[in-house]
Amino acid sequence: MGQGETKKRLDVERIAGIKQAARIFLTIHGGSGTDDEDFRKAIGVGINIVHINTELRVAWRRGLENGLGKQPDEVVPFQNSAVRLGFRKTG
Repeated sequence: MGQGETKKRLDVERIAGIKQAARIFLTIHGGSGTDDEDFRKAIGVGINIVHINTELRVAWRRGLENGLGKQPDEVVPFQNSAVRLGFRKTG
């Protein structure tokens, strides 16, 4: 999901109904780009696992670019603390 795009929304009432009827663990697949508050509400009504990928890949890439920007001649970035420190918590 690109920056500035409209966030995906979850039908939390429907999720609650499915959880009540199924009484099993529920997983959201393809959660990237979903509104954060919708995630919180969905977890509150019974979602057990949320799969996201895009945000993790974007954070990884930005961290790598940041670290390599500090040491552009680095050829083994996973062993270099300046590159590893380029990763930071997002959100």
